[in-house]
Amino acid sequence: VDETLIFKRLKVENGYRVLEAGLREVYFGRWLASQQTASKYTKYIDHFFREQNNNLELWIVFENAGSSLRSFLYTGTRFGDFVVYQHSLLWTQLRLSVSGNLSNALSAKPRESDDDDDSEERLHTQEFVAPGVGKSLMKKVLRQILEAAAFLHSNGITHRDIKPSNVMCNTNILWNDIEVTIPDPYMVDCVLGDFSSAWNNFSDQTLYTGGPTHLEHTDEYAPPEALFRPKDSEGWLPDPTFDSWSIGIVALELLLGSPNVFTVDHRTKAVLTHKMRKQGSSEFEIERALYLAALSQFCIYNQNVKGWPLREGDPLFKSNMVKQSCTIQDFQHALHARDPLGIGFDSSVDMLLHLIWQLLSFDPADRITASEALNHPYFRGLSNGWTTEGEGSALESQMLDPRMDMKLEDEVDTFICPKCGREFRDWSSCLQHAKGRKHANFCTYDRSHLPTCLNAHTMLPAHSSSGHCDIRGRRRVIEDFHTVQLLPDQQFYGIFDGHNGNLASKYATSFFFDALRARLGSLNSSKLERSVWVDAVARQTSAAFHDIHKGFIRAVD
Repeated sequence: VDETLIFKRLKVENGYRVLEAGLREVYFGRWLASQQTASKYTKYIDHFFREQNNNLELWIVFENAGSSLRSFLYTGTRFGDFVVYQHSLLWTQLRLSVSGNLSNALSAKPRESDDDDDSEERLHTQEFVAPGVGKSLMKKVLRQILEAAAFLHSNGITHRDIKPSNVMCNTNILWNDIEVTIPDPYMVDCVLGDFSSAWNNFSDQTLYTGGPTHLEHTDEYAPPEALFRPKDSEGWLPDPTFDSWSIGIVALELLLGSPNVFTVDHRTKAVLTHKMRKQGSSEFEIERALYLAALSQFCIYNQNVKGWPLREGDPLFKSNMVKQSCTIQDFQHALHARDPLGIGFDSSVDMLLHLIWQLLSFDPADRITASEALNHPYFRGLSNGWTTEGEGSALESQMLDPRMDMKLEDEVDTFICPKCGREFRDWSSCLQHAKGRKHANFCTYDRSHLPTCLNAHTMLPAHSSSGHCDIRGRRRVIEDFHTVQLLPDQQFYGIFDGHNGNLASKYATSFFFDALRARLGSLNSSKLERSVWVDAVARQTSAAFHDIHKGFIRAVD
């Protein structure tokens, strides 16, 4: 039998921890290979030591189990010495099919271009995968990961580093930067690999000098109790719910295309960090407060427990509306606000979101195990007799970074390549097509049905031809705000980017012109040389920005 093998090299000279990691992988690999469930894991074949240039190396041999799940999600593009990763076309199409909001639109094939300057071949594949394929594939992948984890847990083993790059998948699905081909029926077979961080009683006693530490796990996938326990704490040992949290993060990454979802916007981070540093908080305490604030937006962390950083009198307490209970809709809203495609999720994925929510319970005692997750209604196909109501309280999602959500009838759902006229149902696919074929660096869409101006401000100037205008674009949420000031002796046009903090953007929209006029009012261009006047304007404009920044900090402090 012709089998492809994978050789993993560990440089032992880099330290005893590297050797221990390799020995753990050999130990668990041997044991798993002897089990009836060996097919759920990368198959260990052998290992050997080799001396190379007076340095000792440990080589571990595995059967090839396919590409990592990470390669399904991201495509790397090399720029010189760097590789930049972006969402793969496969992830984009599968994500679109997960959203029930677009299921009807995606069932139709887009029309093909009448010309193609880049290739003589025509694309005859469907631009969008069939509705529901993304849901079934995600369910299959999550079930396989949970089954592998459940068997480990039943034998006293915790993996401690479950993430897409440690899940290997064989599949007959084909994709590149231009097209996706999903056979009917499709096949995907995922297994769990890399046991260099795994733990059980035997490895704890023999293969961990000083016990397990934060050095063996990946922070983005580690639960709060592992991230924020004191570094010198003793007696803490990982349990199976460690893996439950990691799998919950993997599920979120499949939906959102990023593991870094538990973050607050930049302005919130700046304000909270400023306040806590003034109070003498350590960097560890600030990092924890920001993380907990993000978890609260997802209804994962209850702010009424001891240690919540935003109590009455603290900087952002009054900037947040506190809900008395959490529902799946709150969790869904937080996901929607972070959805890179901006399409959100409808009620057809409520059971999946509820499963993820339970995998991500803040208290390990409340977090469901892998075996319990496999009995969740999401996998059993049940929709009745289960509740999504929680008892905790949480920050209203995105109240720190509010956005104006528009009516569905104003939805932009068709994007057009400006050269060939091909129509797409999402911006990302249209842009990939236009750039890939070198047709254009942008796509167009019908603006005729969009509102011309949406006023979201109460502080309007008295001048009848001036005002604060919020302009709707292709997205359903407004992130940018505009100011137009038309005065007899001067005109001001301002566009304020609210992508990383809309409260700050709205504040600048309302007050920046006044700050700029106050700074520039004393300058007289007729009495200064042009070069001197230009330098003075640049300095005073910069000072006006600093004034706005300080004013915003005071407004929320």
